[in-house]
Amino acid sequence: MNSLKISFCILLSLGIQALMTLAQTQADEYLSRGEAAFEKDDYDTAIFDFTKAIEVNPRDANAYDGRGTAYRYKSHLDKALSDYSKAIELDPDFGPFYYDRGLAHAINGEHNLAISDYTKTIQLGDPDGARAYLQRGAAYLFEESYDKAIADYQSHRA
Repeated sequence: MNSLKISFCILLSLGIQALMTLAQTQADEYLSRGEAAFEKDDYDTAIFDFTKAIEVNPRDANAYDGRGTAYRYKSHLDKALSDYSKAIELDPDFGPFYYDRGLAHAINGEHNLAISDYTKTIQLGDPDGARAYLQRGAAYLFEESYDKAIADYQSHRA
C-alpha cells in the first residue's frame, strides 16, 4: 500500500511539473508575440498578448513591463504606471523597470517621482545607465535644479 501511495505522489508531482512547464511555454509564446506586435507599432495586439502572458503566468515581470510600455505609447499613463509598479514588485532588482516607470512619471509631469526612479536605475547598475543620467538631468531641469542637471549631463558623457 505504501509503494502505491509513493507511486501516486511521484506521478502527481510529475504531472504538476509538466503542467507548469507547459504554462510557462505558453506564457513565453504570448510574451514573444507581444514583443513582436510592439515592434510593429501594433500596441493593441501587444497589450492583448502581454495580458494573455500575465493570465498564464501572473509572476512574469517582463510581461507587465511590456504591457506597461505599450500602454505608455498609447498615452494610458495610469495603466502604464500600474504595470511598471507590478513589474518592480515582482523583480525589484532590475533597473530597466524603474527606468521605464520614470519615463511614464516624466511624461505625466511627475518629475520628482521620475528622478527617484532614474536614481534607482543608476543605483542598481543598469548596463545602459547613461540613459538614466540623461533623463534624470532633464527631470532636474524641469525642477529648476540646474546644478544637478549639469552634473548628470556630465556623468552621461563619462
